[in-house]
Amino acid sequence: MPRTSDPATITSRLDASRMKTVGVRSFLQELLGAVETTLIPLKLRVATGAGLALGGLAALGHLPGVTFALSPPGWGWLLVAAGIVVFAWMTGVLTQVTFAELSRMRPGRWDDLHDGNFWLVIRLSLLVGIYLGALVGLLALSRATSDWIIANSALDYGAECLSGLRAVTVLVLVVGVVMVPLLLPLAPLLIVEQCSLPSGLLQWARLFREHRNRLVLAESVTLLIAASLALPAVLVGAIVAWVYPEGTGGWMPRVLAGPVCAVPLAYIAVANVFIYLKLRYERG
Repeated sequence: MPRTSDPATITSRLDASRMKTVGVRSFLQELLGAVETTLIPLKLRVATGAGLALGGLAALGHLPGVTFALSPPGWGWLLVAAGIVVFAWMTGVLTQVTFAELSRMRPGRWDDLHDGNFWLVIRLSLLVGIYLGALVGLLALSRATSDWIIANSALDYGAECLSGLRAVTVLVLVVGVVMVPLLLPLAPLLIVEQCSLPSGLLQWARLFREHRNRLVLAESVTLLIAASLALPAVLVGAIVAWVYPEGTGGWMPRVLAGPVCAVPLAYIAVANVFIYLKLRYERG
């Protein structure tokens, strides 16, 4: 007699609706599918081009006279701004192509980039720039306040105020860094919903409130898979640096590091399309 169903297991007895699970297995299946759709020629070409541009900017950051000082601002921050634009362009292109693949059930093409791609890159660049600028501004404000407290060391409880300020600064910076992965679904949200940036932020806040645990799980698994994609190249680079340490100080390793980092970044952009569509439109 043919077997009509798979044998029961411990996990098959779990009722997701009663146990209120976050759906690890379903997310893992979606995110592994995102790996396959990332490793296609079109997306790899986009990731490689963006990676070479990011690597070139990283190499320029080591030129004499290029600094990242906060006061006065160094020329290196212009390179950071250019890197943000490159990252926003790569994210916008990969997000649109992936959404076209999933909605039209065919391989993505350059024709899938709609006319609003330029404004999408601008909005994503503004979003990343404002967020990064807020974190850097907080760090600069904390440093200036610390210098003022040290200069007025005669103040009562000066040491306690300095310690408290540093603790608050570290806490806010940690929260800001942790929130970065949770903000990544904003890119597919802006494309799928065709909305403005303020409206997108409101919809993201609603999505985060309703699916907070699932979003944290999905982004955590995404980062783990992205790290595994970069691991082989990182190991090769570490071996080369160990065998030929004199060759790691030039500009070429920094340029080549761009494509190595771009492939995991491309996967993160593609995976967040899967994550957003699953959280926003999947029922049950």
